[in-house]
Amino acid sequence: MRIRSGKGFSITEILIVVAIIGFIMMIAIPNYLSAKRDAECQSCLANQKTIFTTAKLYMISEDSSLEGLSAEEQLGELIDKGYLKSYAKIKCPSSGNENTGYYELVFDDGILTDIDCTYMEDEHQWL
Repeated sequence: MRIRSGKGFSITEILIVVAIIGFIMMIAIPNYLSAKRDAECQSCLANQKTIFTTAKLYMISEDSSLEGLSAEEQLGELIDKGYLKSYAKIKCPSSGNENTGYYELVFDDGILTDIDCTYMEDEHQWL
């Protein structure tokens, strides 16, 4: 019979700990990714509301329309005139580092009616 010295862990103990950690990760990672997706969506919707309100204010104050400009030109005009502070808020958070995900103002007969997320148009609708 061998006497155990008490130093270290047996392979069985290590395997059980690894299995428990794996099980916890199997539950935690999908929840984390879902929460991240929801937070990005909510941030995108908040951006859309801010830009929509800002564009309305611009059109009233400047007596000018943003209709006919590209999405980047519309947002650039709002930044140049001081209605928005930076480009950081004018991209969809879901788009990451890609050069996409801008917001496009939607006009109907010259009236601003909506704003679309060009990255996830179907999922990020605020109206």
